[in-house]
Amino acid sequence: MFIDDIVNISLTLAVNCPEPLINVGTGSDVSFKEVVAIINKYLKKTVQPVYAPKPKIYLERTTADTTLLRKYYKKKFTPLEVGIKAILESFNSSSLV
Repeated sequence: MFIDDIVNISLTLAVNCPEPLINVGTGSDVSFKEVVAIINKYLKKTVQPVYAPKPKIYLERTTADTTLLRKYYKKKFTPLEVGIKAILESFNSSSLV
């Protein structure tokens, strides 16, 4: 989830939500491999991830139940690729990449 979405959700919930706890997420999972592929695309790289051994207790997939979130927050989330591109562009403009 893109940081701008998290900020907007937090501000919206702070004002409009009486619930003590709400999952914040997109409701869909994305693999690390997919994230690396998007980063490689925009940086024009071919970096391959190196995976560490999984611990005994490991969740293969995690997906937030966004039912309650969607009751209070109706806006669309920033697509993953758009968010990653924006972050990489901000790094490029600050000479960090």
